[in-house]
Amino acid sequence: MKKSSFFLAFTFLLSFYSAQAQSTDIDKEPIEINYVRLPEKPVLNDANRTFSVLSLNSEVLTQSLPELYFESEIKLSGFTKLNNDAFIAIQSKLIDVTLISNDIDSTPKSRTDKDGKVTRWTEYKTIIKYRTEGSVTVTSADQSINEVFTFNGNKTKSSKVFDNYESARAFRNSNAIKTLRINFIKNVISTVNSRISSLFGYKEIKSKKNLWVLDSKKHPEYEDHKTNFKIVEEAFSKMKSYESLDNLKLEVKPALEYYKSILSKYEGKDRKSKKLRYASLYNIGWINYYLDNPDETATYGAKIIENDYDKADGKSLDKKAIELRDVFAINKTNTRHLKILTEDKTDYYGASSNQFIDTNDPDKPFDPKTDPDYSLSFVITNSGDTIPGYINMKKIDKLAGILKTYVKDLEGKPVLRNFGAHEVNTLVLGNGEKRYTLPFKEADDAVTMSSFDRASYKYVKRIYASKKINLYEYQSRELIIKKNTDKKGYSTSSSGWLMAFRKKLGNLLGEDCPELKERVKEKEFENNANSIVEFIKAYENCEK
Repeated sequence: MKKSSFFLAFTFLLSFYSAQAQSTDIDKEPIEINYVRLPEKPVLNDANRTFSVLSLNSEVLTQSLPELYFESEIKLSGFTKLNNDAFIAIQSKLIDVTLISNDIDSTPKSRTDKDGKVTRWTEYKTIIKYRTEGSVTVTSADQSINEVFTFNGNKTKSSKVFDNYESARAFRNSNAIKTLRINFIKNVISTVNSRISSLFGYKEIKSKKNLWVLDSKKHPEYEDHKTNFKIVEEAFSKMKSYESLDNLKLEVKPALEYYKSILSKYEGKDRKSKKLRYASLYNIGWINYYLDNPDETATYGAKIIENDYDKADGKSLDKKAIELRDVFAINKTNTRHLKILTEDKTDYYGASSNQFIDTNDPDKPFDPKTDPDYSLSFVITNSGDTIPGYINMKKIDKLAGILKTYVKDLEGKPVLRNFGAHEVNTLVLGNGEKRYTLPFKEADDAVTMSSFDRASYKYVKRIYASKKINLYEYQSRELIIKKNTDKKGYSTSSSGWLMAFRKKLGNLLGEDCPELKERVKEKEFENNANSIVEFIKAYENCEK
């Protein structure tokens, strides 16, 4: 009998404490937050919040991407993007991706079942090793900013394990050098955008933050806890990154007072009381954080630690308060709610699109066939293919290392395609003219000491051809002379040719034509097209 009474009493007490434990259940409920993330290195003068982008990326990297792709994809929130003369200048010098190895490893595998039967197979894995080279610099007009992001180093890209060789080979083929180059450019853009955004940008943040809500219906605070959370939830739903927090602070004041009342109402050292106080302290701390009150945030972070329910949350809140104080001090402000202006005033905005829109009719796709500036031309590649396409004839005289031409896709729509000069033999224009390709250094490049100081293929117009020397014109501003036995041409506008023209011209003769050499020494020939053509003709007719 006594055992039965004891058992019933024990069962009653167990049920009672179980019910009491459930009475302090808390659940997470989200509120909306909207503010401006302040930069680590702010440009405090609004008038100086401008930036420009200059891409000096190598042609071999950019040839498979749309024109001005890099420039158009670099973005900075809170700034105005200009073509040039901006306060912040971003300059990229991405050189190349070098493929080191692209191997498929095979590993024999076997397994023996309980009956002793052996099953054998082979697993395949593609391992791609490559090296990237390049950098992006960010500087300011007053020299207060000087950031360099480097992208040099060896990288490895591995596939998952395949059970057949064909899948491994498909992975390898899908990561050919062309793909690695495109991905390199895109990864650099992503990295640069992330870094400049953190350093200088004013980025709008739209997110949610969880607060604690009492979820035990039998608890005496249940209804009030729910009601006051709704007050906070409704107030924060109106938060705007560009509006003052004054009205919002007034709206949530009753809820903050309620949460504070919990602290004195439930002072017990039992776990239930600590848990309820923790939920209230947590809510007060984070509400103050998003109301831009770092001092109050720190105060309640310390109280969470003192409450000894979840000290980690208290330390996290205290750390956030310190960071908020610091960023306010750096930005000389006391709020993350301000109006920001982000705009693009460049003339290459949207250049990353492969298809362009007719500005007269936004709904009508651009058709180069009917545009008077475009002419049907033919690209003859080094492999012997002839590809028809439409080229903007107004830009022919400015043609450099990449040709932009509209070709038809499988549906007959015009799409922009890039042809690097290194892959083209001859360009036949609609007006009958031709452009050729050859490697040389532009006059500007020839005097630099950078990694780009090397001859690269460009499109040129041929002025005179002979069996010994050809003369070309580049962008209507430089003469390019090339001896047929040489692998590259030379700009007669480069410093070497301008300062020692007669010596350079005489060197082309070697041991040939002593009489012509004397004529060169006597300053008979000048550094212009007509005179150099006369020199080439004399070289053709001279006797050794």
